[in-house]
Amino acid sequence: MVLYASNEGNVISFRCEDDLDGRTVMIAVYDGSGKMLNTGTATISGGEAHIGVSDNVYRNADNAKLFIVDDDSFAPTANVQEQEISKE
Repeated sequence: MVLYASNEGNVISFRCEDDLDGRTVMIAVYDGSGKMLNTGTATISGGEAHIGVSDNVYRNADNAKLFIVDDDSFAPTANVQEQEISKE
């Protein structure tokens, strides 16, 4: 999982299993003390899921979790993938 700045803004990107393409996911971003800073939904495409975050979230982000969600209820349906953030 990588957090990076692009021309379009700050992006959190998770690499996912290719067989998950088309699945809806929720990405939650946390600071170093475990406070949730941001959440966003994405669709896995090409084995990756991306969300944009604000400058404040970008500066304070420490780790993120990716939840695969049920399209109807947005409840988690699989194990969480958690990654520390590496900033490029």
